[in-house]
Amino acid sequence: MARLFLAPLLLSVTLGVAGAEPEAPVHFVQTLVNAGFHVDGYASGGGPGERVLMLVGHNEKRSNLLGVYPIEADGRVASPVARFQLPESFVFFDQGPQGRERSQLTFLATDGVWRYDVNGHRLMKLVEVKSLYREPTHAGLSALDFVMDINGDGREDLAIPDFEGYRLFLQDEDGKFANATLLPVRPRMQMINRVHLPRGVPRYLRYHMYRVDLDGDQRIDLAFVRDGELVGFIQNEEGSYDTTARNIVLDLDLTPEYLARALDSDDVDVDHSHLTLRQVQDLRDLNADGIPDIVVQATISSGVLDKKTEYHVHLGRLGDEGLRFNEQADSVVRSDGFQFYLTKVDMNADGRLDLMSPSIGFGVRQLIGALFTGRIGMDVAFYGMQSDGTYPEEPAMTRDVSVKFDLSSGYVDWPAMDIADFDGDGVADLLIQKDGEHFEIFPGNGSAQLFADDPWTVNTVMPRDGERVDALDLDRDGKSDILMRYSSADGEAEALKIRVLVAR
Repeated sequence: MARLFLAPLLLSVTLGVAGAEPEAPVHFVQTLVNAGFHVDGYASGGGPGERVLMLVGHNEKRSNLLGVYPIEADGRVASPVARFQLPESFVFFDQGPQGRERSQLTFLATDGVWRYDVNGHRLMKLVEVKSLYREPTHAGLSALDFVMDINGDGREDLAIPDFEGYRLFLQDEDGKFANATLLPVRPRMQMINRVHLPRGVPRYLRYHMYRVDLDGDQRIDLAFVRDGELVGFIQNEEGSYDTTARNIVLDLDLTPEYLARALDSDDVDVDHSHLTLRQVQDLRDLNADGIPDIVVQATISSGVLDKKTEYHVHLGRLGDEGLRFNEQADSVVRSDGFQFYLTKVDMNADGRLDLMSPSIGFGVRQLIGALFTGRIGMDVAFYGMQSDGTYPEEPAMTRDVSVKFDLSSGYVDWPAMDIADFDGDGVADLLIQKDGEHFEIFPGNGSAQLFADDPWTVNTVMPRDGERVDALDLDRDGKSDILMRYSSADGEAEALKIRVLVAR
């Protein structure tokens, strides 16, 4: 069982107010928290008016730790009220669905699923189950999405992948989890062939589970993309799931799964001068018509060092033959470079999902230039969905940022980017890092351009890795706050700290 330390192990907590420009609609109360360990993840919890920040991480001995910090009414993060050493059997954590009034920190261990009781400062075992992950990594805890409202009844359920498929634990009205339902979607095995590993090391990968309405009955069904098909499991009237799969063939010219796996593991010799790899990137309702849509990522190679990507959007249609997708895409998002991290979020509050697509030039000329300058340019394009459910060929706006890297140390300075409602007006805003001491917020304006031209600037100390900057509403006041995790690239002492910016 976990051990509890009540002594205030947290140290330097400082308060600052950022947002120098008077026209800024909000300012941020900043707290620098010395956690004393490397923070791998976080969650917020507690009831209205009583919020806490939970930090999960590891120390130099590779022990996993959990610290609990109250968030004061003025936005400061106070000294910790509890600190746990977590059991060695814990492998993953999940903070649960975003936006819930009472987020919960849940852990997947080698022996089952555990939940942290923020009121009693104790761990409770929810279910006993063996998963696909049978051994701890001893490299810190990682985030895994296994806690969710699977069937849409308002209660949090569990989806646990194992070697037989997915085991669903649906929560009942009493807060108990029913016996597991097994969806027979076995993980795919991939052979890893790397220089530093023995040839033929197997790796088991779970299929991603999508929650969509496959048959138009307004109930959440479950779907997996496997071997060019949608493998669907239909929800019944009682809220449980039929364990017999309903397959939907996808006529989208997808790359065969075996070939995609072989290319990923470098197990085949392929001519990259004329190669296109087409894989499903996402399955969700983009245009808010209640029918799932598909995004296909096409990676087009004219050579090993000459690649670009396209996103092909196929809108779903329900007819007499069930759910179908046209072979020809309804929209294609293109750029001159390699696109990645496609973000889908409603940016103008019209209920439909818009797109943010960063891209980098990927070619011999760009790589040679980057070697000389230590930086490479990145274009960030934004596409608003049109009234007919398609995306325009040209973006509504673009922003230029730079990625810097140090060849001697191997560190990469990745700019922070996020989309969230920071001022609480119901419309998403755009955060983009300006430099190491500033980020800018472009207010959302609900127009076709999506964001205003003139941002307000916030002064702070940015981590070198912008992916460690996250927006979330910690105190549930309708305004997104910001949490920054530092790493060893920022200094050994800084790697044990986080910075919390609460919007006011």
